[in-house]
Amino acid sequence: GPLGDVEARAIIERRESLDRMEKLSVQLGWMREIGFGGVAATYTDGCFAVFTGRKDKHHSLPVGAPGAGGGWT
Repeated sequence: GPLGDVEARAIIERRESLDRMEKLSVQLGWMREIGFGGVAATYTDGCFAVFTGRKDKHHSLPVGAPGAGGGWT
């Protein structure tokens, strides 16, 4: 059924604590730090960006990363 006010507020607070804006250059740096190459912003418009990178199949993903098994929580 529908969520109560307490549950709904908890969900909103969790999202707000995790969903933060960071400079594009910092986000691209994060991708490079975990082994992505060819990192680039392919489209930007105000606070929206699409960026890409390639992960060499010989590099493993950090524990908990999507595709590494287990998924992020």
